[in-house]
Amino acid sequence: TLAIIAQRPASLRLEAIPVIGLPNFFLSVRQEKLAVYLPQSGEYYSGRATPENLARFSPVPLSAAELAALLTGCRPDPPAAASPVTIRGYRKEKSYRLEIFSSTQERLQSLWIDPGSGNLTRFAREEREGTQALNAYFEDHGNIDGYALPRRIRLQSPGENPYSIELYYEHVTLEAASAATDGLFALPAPAGAKMVPLD
Repeated sequence: TLAIIAQRPASLRLEAIPVIGLPNFFLSVRQEKLAVYLPQSGEYYSGRATPENLARFSPVPLSAAELAALLTGCRPDPPAAASPVTIRGYRKEKSYRLEIFSSTQERLQSLWIDPGSGNLTRFAREEREGTQALNAYFEDHGNIDGYALPRRIRLQSPGENPYSIELYYEHVTLEAASAATDGLFALPAPAGAKMVPLD
């Protein structure tokens, strides 16, 4: 079981909870800083929240901003260097598809939207020459406090290091951002922890 707290643009908190006992893995991203605590070994890792550092503890080599968006059923923003962008839309099978292009007409992202509900059902991030680097599928949407959020999320990458993971949310709540919720992403080093720098 994994407890997940996500707040856009790039705050995360993950806790792995075994069937019996206390959480045995803590990961936090706050203000572009990554902290990881492994209670069994007593190790506390800290450093910049780069995709490379995150990939050391996650099977998904994505940035914190990409993870925060995808875990909440949203599309990540295209790279700032790619703007201005062009958006083209058309109907494809049972979905409405939007394609987002850079100023050099390189396709950056593709979105599939359910015309009936307006829900985002699929996201693809493109690499050069049209290769899809990441596919995300959002399914089983439920109404949570007036927002349609997916209960099932699948992330797949056919790249050099392929991966496929699936998340199913048993329980979802929404909280308004505040100083109190910001504190949820703090992960200070416990007393006596072995400090391990990541950078």
